[in-house]
Amino acid sequence: MVRWWFNEHYANRIGVIDTLRGLLKEYSLSNPPANKTTQIDSALTFALGESRVWFTELTANYVGYIDTTYKPSYSFQPYNENLNLTRGTSKTATLTLQGASERNLTLVPSDSDDRLPKPQSISVTVSNEEINTIHGEAKITLTVALSQEFSPGGYELLVTATDGLVGQGVVGQGVYMGFVVG
Repeated sequence: MVRWWFNEHYANRIGVIDTLRGLLKEYSLSNPPANKTTQIDSALTFALGESRVWFTELTANYVGYIDTTYKPSYSFQPYNENLNLTRGTSKTATLTLQGASERNLTLVPSDSDDRLPKPQSISVTVSNEEINTIHGEAKITLTVALSQEFSPGGYELLVTATDGLVGQGVVGQGVYMGFVVG
């Protein structure tokens, strides 16, 4: 398994991408999670060692760690189908969330269309934006719609399920929206 760890300073989280399975996991550095920028504890540095991700928090004045062997009780099954779209069309895909959680899970889609807060040429919606509890499997329908002005190329789409403390996401492996060239 290839893992890439990164710091999400302004989100008060540390994340890891599993490139072989196309999965993203994010860990909140505070409980409850920060919901204002004044609650961010300034985790600026981190290091890997002894099955842990160690970090320092400047404004909280402590050292913390994430246990990398921890497995959240829910996760997405990897999505391995190609989702080929052309301008002005839409398609749906079914994702499977499995496991157990007594806490409410929120589903959040995001894409690499644009760095604007609200993408202008792509629309991504999920059938259930919130799942109260999960015991087993939950099927989620994802609808992707492109405008006529959508630029050809390869794009990544991410859907994250989070209980507020841990987020599990699935990135479409080989998912390209727009025109697939040769």
